Amino acid sequence: MNISKVEESFEKNDFSPKSIPFYFDYKYLKNGEIVANTIDNKYKDYVDQAEKTGLANSNLPFNNKYFKKLTKDSETLILSYQISPILASEKAYHKINNIELLYISLAFIIWLLGFIILVRKSIKIIKNEIEKISKTNLQIKNMNLDFKSEDSKYTEIAGVLDSLDAMALDLKKSLHDQWQIEQKQKNLIESITHDIRTPITLIKGNTELLKEEGNPDQLEYINDIETGIDRLNIYIEKLNNFSRNIANNPQKVDENAINYWINIAKSICKNANINLIVTKSEPSTIKLDREQIAVAIQNIIVNSTEHSPKNSNIYLTFENQKNYYQITVKDQGPGFKKEILDKIPQKNLTTKTDKIKHGMGLVMVDEILKSNKGRLNLGNYQKDSKSGAIVKFIFYK
Repeated sequence: MNISKVEESFEKNDFSPKSIPFYFDYKYLKNGEIVANTIDNKYKDYVDQAEKTGLANSNLPFNNKYFKKLTKDSETLILSYQISPILASEKAYHKINNIELLYISLAFIIWLLGFIILVRKSIKIIKNEIEKISKTNLQIKNMNLDFKSEDSKYTEIAGVLDSLDAMALDLKKSLHDQWQIEQKQKNLIESITHDIRTPITLIKGNTELLKEEGNPDQLEYINDIETGIDRLNIYIEKLNNFSRNIANNPQKVDENAINYWINIAKSICKNANINLIVTKSEPSTIKLDREQIAVAIQNIIVNSTEHSPKNSNIYLTFENQKNYYQITVKDQGPGFKKEILDKIPQKNLTTKTDKIKHGMGLVMVDEILKSNKGRLNLGNYQKDSKSGAIVKFIFYK
């Protein structure tokens, strides 16, 4: 719209480049000599093309420059301009001559600010919703199951909160049922232990009477009976302790503890006409519950005597190693069946044919060892002409 004005001004005899508007760059030649030039040197090729053809443009996506040649007698004027919005102020134009990039930059900044605001708002919403889940989870963790339920207007979060509420209700019901069961078990144990003390007292009294008669042939058997009665009293006391939720009582594995375990094993083997051979009896500083380990040894020794031939040997070993303490029982029986080695320690798994009355022995031993930071290892061995089952209690220091 304005280039025609420049053309009219150029046709006049008093033309001066200073009359050209500020939004035009130009190259003014007179008699082939450059009088004035405001076009950037980077557009030299386009200027040369305009001098030859009369018109050229840079074909850029933004700030596309056009170059037009005007001639008059010995004067030549190359105009450079852009068909795009410009700032009306000359000072502002010289500072920002490409307003399109400013538009794009402002649009990007506005979009970026909007995106940041949207993300921050979304994060705030998500944090608030997650906080509801966290509060509910913390209430369940602290067993405060009568907490007030949280609500959410978002379907997904509401579903999670409903699931946690349902879990809390189920847990509350389960804990109540478990508490009732534990109370019944406690009452049952206390009743059994109370009732069983009477026949034990009678047996102990009659044993003392037999002992007073002083029959040397019967004295050894009477001592075994007394040992068994003492152990029954210990078990009854442990049942009472269990009903009161008293933890185990770890003590150092000294010579007294080892002799205690050996005497139990001897008593069981003697009644089964089997020889007990103690290959090692090394004490240790490791702490174990003496009575719990006695129960574990008793279970394994009884199992070994039931599967070993009469007058055979059972080997009992107490070994103190650097990082662990090991108790080993070896017999001369047929060994463990493959299904036992594969499935131990599953509940009700047994080596006996009567699976209704048996099957908890190995599981009980495994639980005892775990409570004493140990593990149960079952296997079979064959050395020279001897073979049988081998059971290891491994306690880590």
